[in-house]
Amino acid sequence: MAVPHPSLLHLVREGVLPDGVRVAMPIVDSAAEHGVAPLLDEAVRREGRDGDHEALVALAMRSLETEAATQATGDALLQLAGVAASLSIDVAVFKGLAIGSRWYPRPELRPAADVDVFVNPAQSGRLGELLDALAPDSAPRDAVEAMLTEGRVFEHPVNFAGVAVDVHVDPMNLVVATRQNRLVWQRTVPLDLGQGLTVRTLDLEISIIQALLHLARDDFADLLHICDISRMLEAGPDWTFVESFAATEGWRDLVRFSLGAVCDILGRPSPLPTTLEPANSAFARLFWPERIRLRGADRVFQGAQRQSVASLLITGRRLEVAGALIRRMLPPRSVIDDRHAGARGPYPVALLHWRLAQRAEIKHRRTAAREAVQHATR
Repeated sequence: MAVPHPSLLHLVREGVLPDGVRVAMPIVDSAAEHGVAPLLDEAVRREGRDGDHEALVALAMRSLETEAATQATGDALLQLAGVAASLSIDVAVFKGLAIGSRWYPRPELRPAADVDVFVNPAQSGRLGELLDALAPDSAPRDAVEAMLTEGRVFEHPVNFAGVAVDVHVDPMNLVVATRQNRLVWQRTVPLDLGQGLTVRTLDLEISIIQALLHLARDDFADLLHICDISRMLEAGPDWTFVESFAATEGWRDLVRFSLGAVCDILGRPSPLPTTLEPANSAFARLFWPERIRLRGADRVFQGAQRQSVASLLITGRRLEVAGALIRRMLPPRSVIDDRHAGARGPYPVALLHWRLAQRAEIKHRRTAAREAVQHATR
C-alpha cells in the first residue's frame, strides 16, 4: 500500500490535475486504491487530458464499476426507507451515499460500497424489529436487545437487497455513547430519494464531526475521506457549533487533532485551534504519526482496536471510557451468547471462542481489503 500519486493530491487540493500530467497506469492504480478513480476520470474528461490507452480504458472501467455499485446501494437504501416507513420507524442515512449525494456533483463520483443508517434515538428500542424486517432469516432481535440493555454502542450488519447494510444505534460509533444523540437526530435534514420517499441525513456540522472521528479511527488511510472533508470545508460549517458540540462530548481534542491532520494533508490552515491537552498531544503523536497517513486500505484494518484507541482521546469522561472498555473486554454472558452462536462451555471458554471468531473475522476483512485493492489495481 502506498501514498497517493502526487497528481491525485493536487486534484483533491485544487480541483484540477497538475499541468502537463499524462494519465498512465501508476496514477490510475493509485486512484483506485485511494477511492478517487471516478474523480480522476471526471477530471480527465472535463480537462481533455491525454493518456495511455490502457490507462484510460482501465480508468473508465473503474468509473463504470462505481456507477453500478452506487446504483445498487441507492436502490437498497430506497427499499430500506420503504420498509422503515411501513413500520413507522425513522431512520437516517450517513457516510458514503449521503456524502456523495450532498457534496459531490453526482453521487457516483463518490464510491459507497455499503449503506449506513441509524435509527431515531427515541425509537432505539425498535431496532430489533427493524432488523427482523430487513433480514428475517438472521433473527438478530435477541442479540440486538441484549446489546441495547447492556448500553453498548454498536452497529448490526445485514445483507439487504444484495447490499451490505450497517444499522447503527449511534452514528459516531465510539466506545461511549454520544451524550447529544437526540440533538444529532433533531439536526438531521431531509434527503430526497425520489419515488416519493425521503430519508433523514446528518446536517453539515454533524457530518463533519462524524467524518473527522472516523478518519482518526481509520488512521487517515485513504484520499477519498480526505476529499470528503475538503468538500465539507468548502460548504462553510458553523465552527462555533462544531467546537461547542465536540467539547460537550469530550471530543474537543479528537476533533481538533483530526481536522488539523486533514488540513495538513490539504495544505491549508485549520479553521479550529490545533492545541491539545499535553497528554493527548503526546498520545496523538504516538498513535497517529505522519508516516502512517494515506497508506491505503491496509491501514483501515491494521489494528482491530482503533475505535478504542480513538476513545482514549476523549476528555472529561475517563471513568466512563474505562468502564466501557472493561465491559467490552469482559462482556456479560448474554452478549457473548447472542453475538456468537458458537459460544459453548463456561464463561472463560465462551469468551475465548468469541475472541478467536472475532480475530478470524478481522483477518478475513484484512484479506478482503487487500484483494479489493489488488483487483482495483490490476
